[in-house]
Amino acid sequence: MAIEETKKFAKPSKLPFYFVLVCLFAVYLLGSIQLYKLLITRDVSNVLRAIGEFITNNFGIIALTILLLIIFSIIFVYVILKFASKYGKQLTIFVGLALPIIIIVFVVVLMVLAPASIPALIFFLLFPIVFLIIALLKYERLKLAGELVSMSASVIFAEKGILLLSFLSGLFIFVTMIFDLLMLSYLWDILIYENEITAYTVAFLAFLASAWVIYSISFYFDGAIIAIVDDWYRNPGKDVANIKKGLKRAFDFIGSIVLLGFIFAILSAIERLSRLAQMRIRARGGGAAIILLILLIIRLIVSLFRAIFEFITFFTLPSIIIEQKGLKEGIKRSARLVWNHFIDVLLAYTAVNWAYGLLVLISFVLFGVAGFATGYFFLYYFLPFDRFIAALIMLLIFLVIGFIPTYIMIRPLYTVYRTLLLEYAIDRENKFTLPSRLPEHLKVKFEDIIRREGPRSKRIFAKPP
Repeated sequence: MAIEETKKFAKPSKLPFYFVLVCLFAVYLLGSIQLYKLLITRDVSNVLRAIGEFITNNFGIIALTILLLIIFSIIFVYVILKFASKYGKQLTIFVGLALPIIIIVFVVVLMVLAPASIPALIFFLLFPIVFLIIALLKYERLKLAGELVSMSASVIFAEKGILLLSFLSGLFIFVTMIFDLLMLSYLWDILIYENEITAYTVAFLAFLASAWVIYSISFYFDGAIIAIVDDWYRNPGKDVANIKKGLKRAFDFIGSIVLLGFIFAILSAIERLSRLAQMRIRARGGGAAIILLILLIIRLIVSLFRAIFEFITFFTLPSIIIEQKGLKEGIKRSARLVWNHFIDVLLAYTAVNWAYGLLVLISFVLFGVAGFATGYFFLYYFLPFDRFIAALIMLLIFLVIGFIPTYIMIRPLYTVYRTLLLEYAIDRENKFTLPSRLPEHLKVKFEDIIRREGPRSKRIFAKPP
């Protein structure tokens, strides 16, 4: 835990970080070669020339639209975070209870309309019923999860550098994804038409390199955000948190961070490799159905394993940054905390995630509808396109320039929530003797639950295995 004086710790090796830099160089190099090849082709040159002429001829209206969209996005992010800070508790409770009920009603209606599908639909009915029962039995924990959602938004208001870090993370990831697509385009003939050994070896290395870079970027900036939240939380007397300090604290553990990213990158590469195998089979005009079924099963197994691993490592990154753990110790620590705070983690993956998803959905719909309406009813008169095409163009612009930055800026809510949940677990272990900014009413509520429910309040099972 970071209070002003931090204890000595052994910094993990940065060797994995240098491997990530090599992967980054490879992805951007191959992507740049393909980009150059595209730019010098006649068709692409003609398209770029046409786009340039269009922008020149309509520069005023385009610049004004983008400027207003940026201003609107900033205001909208402020409103979303303000809403979350005031009504996060109510939103989490509403979504946590309403969504399972909606799913149950929907599935029951399908059963009534199609009785033959009842055996298949029973599985989809089971989870919402079980979760709804848990949410009602642990209603106080659901309320406290909502309190932490509100607190998470308040932290972002207090430490606005979190928004900048999230924006930089999103920007780097977005650019890397573009170069990933360019790299795959450059390697396309090898991936599809070469012999199996060559194609799959090249594909796996390419998929692994780009995924490792993307996960490393994401985890590094998330680590810096976690460090900022920890500095804010553990220093109630004064604000010592800042971007520079957060980035440095995260970089101290860059070796462990990129190794964590490597695990997720391997799983991502395997999933993409299975999709490539399906594409190769279809491109060659055949393939036994059993092979396609095996590939599908592999993807399902990998997806299930990744979901379980994500659940187990819920606290790993915060533990690496805050408790100065190595990767192996961080995973073990996270597994123990997940077991001991199973209900809280379950609610984080369900009700809290759903509340966050609802905010994202509202943002998407708002920008999508606003963009389509702007093009259809207003900018249509200034653009050399018919009404529907103008609406689609503005829809795309509003989503790219408006929604994507907005999504990136509200994304830290979940990272902050996860950090605060670990801070609470540490407080519980230390009997709330550490300095913190945990509001007194939350501390009293948590203690009251534990006093009333005893050990069962910490886990859903009777005892650890």
